[in-house]
Amino acid sequence: MVVIEIIARKFIGNYVYSGLHDVWQWVLISAIVLATSIAIAAVSWWLLESPILRAVRGAKGISEQAIKARTSELS
Repeated sequence: MVVIEIIARKFIGNYVYSGLHDVWQWVLISAIVLATSIAIAAVSWWLLESPILRAVRGAKGISEQAIKARTSELS
């Protein structure tokens, strides 16, 4: 939602509360929002979430093989 609001307020002058009236402009903006959101999620995973999870697993002494074995047991 933050990405949509930034685009609406900073870059799109004819954006109204109910949305856009031009279908192709909506498609373009939706694609930009989707790509930006995926990029933010990827950066968040690689720089924040994954290192934290690795640190917690290392502190508890849980190996990657043990995690895979546990998840395969659940399947």
